[in-house]
Parts: sequence; C-alpha cells; structure tokens
Amino acid sequence: MVISPLNYKIDNGIAINNLSLKLDRPINHLWGPNGIGKTTLLKQVVKYCQQNKIDFAYMDQNYRSTWLWWKSIKKNLELAIQTKYPGSQLDNLSSYTNQQSWFGPLINKSRSQFDFSKNNEINSVELSGGQLQRLVLFRELLLKPKILLLDEAFSALDIEVVEELITWLLKEQSEMGFIILNICHDKRILKLMNGAVLLISNENQELKITETSYAKMA
Repeated sequence: MVISPLNYKIDNGIAINNLSLKLDRPINHLWGPNGIGKTTLLKQVVKYCQQNKIDFAYMDQNYRSTWLWWKSIKKNLELAIQTKYPGSQLDNLSSYTNQQSWFGPLINKSRSQFDFSKNNEINSVELSGGQLQRLVLFRELLLKPKILLLDEAFSALDIEVVEELITWLLKEQSEMGFIILNICHDKRILKLMNGAVLLISNENQELKITETSYAKMA
C-alpha cells in the first residue's frame, strides 16, 4: 500500500510536503523524536484513508475514553459494527463467534454493584487495562480494516501485558491480512512486532522518512 501525496504544515513550522508512505510490509513502525510530528502524520494518513475510501481502524493511548463504561461488552461491540453495517448483529460475525471462549469469562466476571442495566451487566468496571485494550482493538477489527493505525497504543501497559496483546494481535492480523502502521518509542515493541521501521527526521523544516529495521537499530 502506498499513501501519497501527504501535505500539511505542522504547528512547529515543520512541513509535510508531498510525502510518500510506502507500507510494503505487513507491519510498519513510525519512529522519531518527540515533537517531530509523528501523530500529525498519522492523522494525515487517516484523512487520506477517508478521502480515498480505504477502510481503516485507529487506536491511541487514550483508548479507555472511547469505551462506553455503562454499556455491556456486547453492546459496545455491536454499536461499532452497526455504524458501518446498519442492523448487523454480532452473532452473525464469525470473528465474534470465534472469540466467545474469551468473552464469556469476562462477561461473567464483570458484574458490579452499579445497576445501569436490567441484568446489572457493567462489563467494563472490573476489566484490567490489558483486557479493555484487547476489547477496544477487537472492536476496531470487527470493522475489517485494510490498515490499523496505532498511536502509542501500548504505552500505558506493562511489557508482560504488551507481549500477550501483541501475540494476539499478530494472530488476528495473519488471519485478516490488514497492514499495521504503529507509532512507538519502545524498542522492545519493535522487537516483538518486527516489521519495517520508518525513521522520521527533520531536514530543513521538512519531514523525511528513511526505512530501516529493528536489527539495524539494535
């Protein structure tokens, strides 16, 4: 997949001029110093996908704010697919059915004293950060994206939880075939996910990208 051209003027004065992102690998990482414009660049990729009708999913480190805590797990997931496929039901999706062995225990665990629904099923209150993040990621994948955009999505979790999440995510990717474009600052994540590393630099107030790999960086 090639995303081009990208043009934008960042607040710090750096420009994105006719930038071309060649996502030749299943996994691609954006790597560069803080403040250089990685998130701005990712948002331009979102804009490009919208304009060119490319199905995408997006998740950043504030993923907790996108979950409706007062609704059940199933309702949160169903709202997502109904946005794209009006009237669709989760039970008709094989990707949801295949995950029931994992969702079942979560739903049973998440009963709470906050009775916001008839069944007292507040399926988010007792979830750990890793469980909720996996649910939010799964919700995005229900939309069958061509590209998954991650903006430091793993930064708020312990590395042991990140390892488990990445193992699960890569399994989903192998089955669904979407491309990952990931912003991160942790070389451990680069190692876990492998893939191409796109180094972002500022040359004369203009963003430039050079492709490398974790092996070369290490």
